[in-house]
Amino acid sequence: MGLLQGGQDQQQERIYLTTDGLTSPSTERAYHLSFNHFIKTTVKNDNLRVLLDTKQNVIESKIIDHITYLNEVQHLSYVTIQTHLSGILRFFSMNDYHINTKKIRRFLPEEIVSDDAPR
Repeated sequence: MGLLQGGQDQQQERIYLTTDGLTSPSTERAYHLSFNHFIKTTVKNDNLRVLLDTKQNVIESKIIDHITYLNEVQHLSYVTIQTHLSGILRFFSMNDYHINTKKIRRFLPEEIVSDDAPR
């Protein structure tokens, strides 16, 4: 949706977007916005072919930097950051790009649970 998908050369594999295959319009919108936010603020290059050709450790570092930005600069909640992360990770998963999600999730802020929350 507005992002470059690399050349349309038949030799190149198709790039799946983070919203491909989703059935919920609200999830589609949330993932689209979160992935585009990641591209705009952290990656700063909307060529998805270049992104998928980037080394795994570099991508993981960019995702961790983005989580830190969402937490420390934008002061977003755990749940909101988790939603952003889900949209980003889905893009890489849909394109068979393997990321160490266990390592990345360690950088999520603590979930603050209210004392009023039902148990």
